[in-house]
Amino acid sequence: MKTKIVLLVAGTLMYGVTLAGYHRPPEGDKGALVKVVTQWNSTCDASNRTSWDNMVRGWYNDITDDDGRPDGHEGWAYWQDGFYQNGNIIDSDFADVSIRDWGNDDADDIGIDEPDALMVALHGGHGDPRARWRGKVRVDEAGDGNCNAWQRDMLLDYDLDFLCLSSCHSMDEHVWDLEKDGDGWSSSFGRIHQIDGFHGIMWISSSYDDEYADFSDDAFDDPIATAFVENLYWSYLFGPDQCPCARGVGDDLDDLWDRMDTERYNWVNETDPVNDAQGVIFIEGCDPDSDPALPEDGAFAPIEPPADEMVPPPADWIREDYRKLVEAALPAFDSQMLKVGAGTQWFGQVSVSKIGAAAGDSTGFQNIVQNGPLTEARDTADTKVAKIDSSRGRIRYINRSRGFAYKMSPHKTVSDSVASTVAQACLNNLGLPTNERGPLTFNIIAGMGQEATGVRESFERDKLVTIDRRIGGYLVFESMARVSVSNKGLISRILVREWPNFLLRNNGVLTLRTRTAVIDGITDQIVAAQKGIAVRIPGIQIGFERVGVDYVPMAVAAVVDADSGVLFHEPLVAIPSDIDLDGVSDSQDNCPRHRNPDQRDLDKDGVGDICDNCRLFPNPAQEDNDHDGLGDACDDDLDPDINEPKCGDPDHPTPPGDNNHDCKVNLQDLALTAANWLIDCMTTPTHPACHPQGGI
Repeated sequence: MKTKIVLLVAGTLMYGVTLAGYHRPPEGDKGALVKVVTQWNSTCDASNRTSWDNMVRGWYNDITDDDGRPDGHEGWAYWQDGFYQNGNIIDSDFADVSIRDWGNDDADDIGIDEPDALMVALHGGHGDPRARWRGKVRVDEAGDGNCNAWQRDMLLDYDLDFLCLSSCHSMDEHVWDLEKDGDGWSSSFGRIHQIDGFHGIMWISSSYDDEYADFSDDAFDDPIATAFVENLYWSYLFGPDQCPCARGVGDDLDDLWDRMDTERYNWVNETDPVNDAQGVIFIEGCDPDSDPALPEDGAFAPIEPPADEMVPPPADWIREDYRKLVEAALPAFDSQMLKVGAGTQWFGQVSVSKIGAAAGDSTGFQNIVQNGPLTEARDTADTKVAKIDSSRGRIRYINRSRGFAYKMSPHKTVSDSVASTVAQACLNNLGLPTNERGPLTFNIIAGMGQEATGVRESFERDKLVTIDRRIGGYLVFESMARVSVSNKGLISRILVREWPNFLLRNNGVLTLRTRTAVIDGITDQIVAAQKGIAVRIPGIQIGFERVGVDYVPMAVAAVVDADSGVLFHEPLVAIPSDIDLDGVSDSQDNCPRHRNPDQRDLDKDGVGDICDNCRLFPNPAQEDNDHDGLGDACDDDLDPDINEPKCGDPDHPTPPGDNNHDCKVNLQDLALTAANWLIDCMTTPTHPACHPQGGI
C-alpha cells in the first residue's frame, strides 16, 4: 500500500476547523491517479490512440507538481497514486463490489474509487439498456465477460472526490436527469463531489497536453468546474465542437451551486453531499459530432439515446480507402505560406500591472514571484492570480471575487455588444496585435440544476469572447485569446494561450513538400491508428503550428470513427525526423514520443519529465516492477496490491471518530465534527449528520 505522508503544519489547525466545511487539505494528503488506454491490441479491440497518454499526463504532472511557485503548487499538490496504462486497465476496477461480486473499484492504488482525484481516458459511448456511459477497456477478464467498463456498475462511495473522464459521450445530456431512478450518472454518485466529461465526441491530440495541464493549474485557483469547461472547450476546429460538461451534486440547489462555485483542488468541502440536487455547467450551443447541440429542448427530460456507436464496423478498410478521404479533404496549399513574414513583437511588453489594468482591476497584486520565463502574482487575500509564461506565450488572470454570483439576479450574461466592447478594450490594453486577430466568437457558460423534489432551473453564468490567431490569413493552431465576463458585468478571467511572437522556422527558408507526400503522410498515420476501422473526415485545415520555438506550415486532419475523434498533424514542409513535433530531433529528444520542447528533466536521468515514471529520482532504465506507472526508484510499494486489505473490512475496521471513512483519525475528522455542531436537524433533515449512517 502506498504511503500517504501527511504534514501537520501550523496553518492546518486553522483550516481544519473551518465551520463552513471548506478548507485546504493538509499537505500531501490527497492522491491523484490516471487510467488510460492507448493501444487496443490485447483481448479487446478498438482504434489506437497513441497520444492519449500525452494529453492526460499533462493533467497528472501538473496536479502532482509540488515545486515552489511560480512553477508548481508547493505543499498543496497531490501525491502520485499511479499512472496505469493499457494492460493495467480492466473492467473490475470500474465495478463496485457492492454491485458486482467481482468488483475491485476501491482496491488500494489500482481501484478507481481509491484516489482523491482520478483521470480516466478510454473510448466511450452509449451503453445498454438505458443509455448509460461505458468505456472500452483493453483486457477482457472474468466478470461480465466483455470489454466494457459500465457506469451501471459504478458507485463512487469510497474515497474519490473528483472524477474526470477524458472520454467521448461521458457526460451526454440524456444521462443528466435525476428523476430517472437508477439511470445515468445519478446512480453512481455516492460520496463523490463532481464528475467532468464530454457531451458527444472529444478530440485526442498529442499537442493538447498543455490544455489538460492548464485545466489542473487553473483548478487550484478557480472552481474545478469552471476550469474544466473553459480550458477544454474548443470550437474553431472543423465544425464539430468539443463540449466539456461539469456535473456536481448537493443537498439542495443552494448547496449544489455553492460547491460547484467553490471547490478547487486545494479548497475542498470535506462534507460529502446528500445528492438531493444535481446540476451541470456547460457551453450553451456547443454542437459536437453525432449528438445534438446543448441544450436540447426539454433538457433534463428522458430521451431515446442515439444508436450504440460503441460497436465498430468490421475492420476491413484498406489503405486506399483512407487515402481517398484524405485526398478529397486536404485543401490546396502553396509557397505563399512561406512568405508571411514575422509577427508583431508584443509579448515582451506584458506585465502583471498591465494584466490588472486590462481587466479593469485597480487593486493590484501584493505577492509576485518570478522564475525564468514564469511570473505569478497574487493578492494578499489569495482571491486572484495573474500568471505569465513567456516561453509559451500564455497569460492567465483569474479573480474569484468577480466570478458568477448564483444569488445575484438576473441570471443573465451581458449582451454580445457589451461583451465585445469589454473584450476588445481588454485585449487592446494587453497589446494583442490587431493584425493577428481572427473574428470574435461569443459563447455562454450556462447552468442547469434540479432537485429530487422536481424543482428545476436553467440560467446563464458567463459570456465568453474568443479570438483565434491568424497570420497572413492562416489559422495558427492552438493560439487563442479569451475574455470571460460574469453576470456581475466584470472581467473575471483572461486567457491568452500559445501566443508568443511568431517567426517561421529558418525565416521561411523551407522546402514545401508535394501534395502527394502530405497525403501519404496523413494516410500512414490514420492506417496505423485505425487498423481497418471505417472513418469519416470532417475536415483538414492548413495553418501554422509551433514546433520548438518557431512555426512551420502544418496540416491538421480531424478523423472520426465509431469510438472517438482524433487529430493528426502532418508538416507541409520538410523537417528533420521528429515524431512528436516538438522541435527536437528524435536522436536528441529525451522523450521522443511525447512533445516536450523544453526537454525538462528534473532528476537529470536522461528521461524527460513528461514521460518519466519517477520525475524526482534518477531511474534511466524506467523500471516498474508492479506496473503501476511509478518507477521503482520512487515507489515505496513494489507489489501489485491486488489483494491488499481495504479500509473498513472485518480485519481493518474504521476506528471511532473516523468521520470521513479513511481509516485515520486526524484533523479532517475534527473539521467534520466542528462543521456539524451548527446543524439543526429540524430545519435540515436531509443533512448527512442527521442520519444514523451519516458518520458523525
